[in-house]
Amino acid sequence: MNPFIKIVVSISTVSLLIGCAKQTTPEGGPKDIQKPALIKSTPPDNEKNFKQKKIELIFNEDIKLKDPKEEIIITPSPGKEITFLATGNKVTIEPKLMWKDSTTYNIQFREAIQDITESNPTEDLHMAFSTGPVIDTLSISGNIVDARSEKIPEKITVALYSTDTFKILKHVPVYITKTDKKGNFKINNLAANRYFIYAFNDKNKNLKVESTSEKFGFKKEPILLKVNKDSITIRLINIDSRPIKLNSNRSTNKTTLLRFNKNIVEYKTQVNAKLLTTFGDNQSEVVFYYQNQEIKDSLRLNISVKDSLNQKFDTLVYIKRSDAKAMKTSFSISTEAPTLNYETGEFILKGKTNIPIKKVNFDSLYFKIDSLNTVRLDKDNFTLDTLTKSFTVIKKIKVDLIKEDTAKSNKKEKLRNQKKPIVFILGKGFLNSIDNDSSKRQIIKLPTALTNNTGKFSMKVITNKTNYFVELLNDNDKVIETVKDKKEFYFDKLPAGNYKFRVYIDENKNGKWDTGNIYTRQEPENTFFYKQKDGKYTVPLRENWTVGPITLIF
Repeated sequence: MNPFIKIVVSISTVSLLIGCAKQTTPEGGPKDIQKPALIKSTPPDNEKNFKQKKIELIFNEDIKLKDPKEEIIITPSPGKEITFLATGNKVTIEPKLMWKDSTTYNIQFREAIQDITESNPTEDLHMAFSTGPVIDTLSISGNIVDARSEKIPEKITVALYSTDTFKILKHVPVYITKTDKKGNFKINNLAANRYFIYAFNDKNKNLKVESTSEKFGFKKEPILLKVNKDSITIRLINIDSRPIKLNSNRSTNKTTLLRFNKNIVEYKTQVNAKLLTTFGDNQSEVVFYYQNQEIKDSLRLNISVKDSLNQKFDTLVYIKRSDAKAMKTSFSISTEAPTLNYETGEFILKGKTNIPIKKVNFDSLYFKIDSLNTVRLDKDNFTLDTLTKSFTVIKKIKVDLIKEDTAKSNKKEKLRNQKKPIVFILGKGFLNSIDNDSSKRQIIKLPTALTNNTGKFSMKVITNKTNYFVELLNDNDKVIETVKDKKEFYFDKLPAGNYKFRVYIDENKNGKWDTGNIYTRQEPENTFFYKQKDGKYTVPLRENWTVGPITLIF
């Protein structure tokens, strides 16, 4: 028996008038660490032929409820309208609708029932009962992971359904549970049947998958439940699965912009005019440019678009140049951080413009070695994607021009004799837009990779898979380097820091990782993270270190 006395404040006359008593935490005394214990329940656990409507639980101390509608999970669901009430040491549960006949119910209380002194929750409290002569005893269990992160997803809803007409983006499931802090789940008291399983992060608590804002995952094959099924892993992804719709059609004196409800990956058009067309600020927009054409009448436009799930949408719209003046936009270029392979001398720079490009001046594209020497580029070093208004520069320069001289041991002497670093120049007027605006001059610094202050990872892969990617990630989950289908290799010339290793399995051998497709019941391709014996996913690297071999087994 607990040696500490728990005090409950007396019920006042006012409390009696409003129909409830306010329970408060007593002051002073040792800290209460004991969890509330269930003394009696109606019905008792595993009761059969239960015909009452109200469930009652009696505990060994006064308790309170915390978020009961979220924390207390009843499977199968008796409906959304359920009354949860805590009075003294008693909890009652009463659904608006009567329990279904000949049905086994399972109730998980999670952390909903707590003592009033220190908010200690009950420990692993659950119960089952049947409204018929048989109580179902089978279970399905497993774990939920994030397809792109090693972090454990929190409070994920796991659901079952047994009919082929059920749609996870539309319907509410009957059988549900939630994951624990380790990402594990278990659904008990199931009948032998065929079940489909899926999981989702139910942020708005409506028990439906909102694919625009909630991660979700599923298993493509049904579970034929005859004995307990465990070790089921579901990978969560974040992908917009809505059907494509055209949201708006807006025109100015220069352009017509079609805006869709989601990003698309490609489109085709048929229109009786020569119009330049690109994606807009993002890939949910398609822009048509009239330029200097005199077009007075409406144009009949057939457009066919496709999203990343291969969903297609075809529509007929009429577009027309309007009198509304387009807002003046300054021509600009944005570039990503360049990459430079210090072994091969290959330099790669990717960039994007905000307005379509009319002309490229290759004379304004060059490496500046020193005040007298330059390395110029030509059209073979430049790729332009007119659809996305993006470009890529690829050029190999002599390795001896970029290799750092590490022979001198005297640091001061080395700094005194060191040449100025090579830079890449995007000269003024390198690009001209369709509005005849010229780009401004940009100086791009080459990434440094000094052999005397970097480290490397020695990597080894043990697998029977033939198609896979190994990615090196930094602390911010940014991909630093990717290696494909190699068993032994190095991640070399890396600055000191913490790194992670992620593996994608390219099951369909299409050269990329596929996120899956709920409409074709295609799961995301498998992913793995390297995990050390101490449970850590990050591996530290210091200057002049070689770490490894790090063995990836999958």
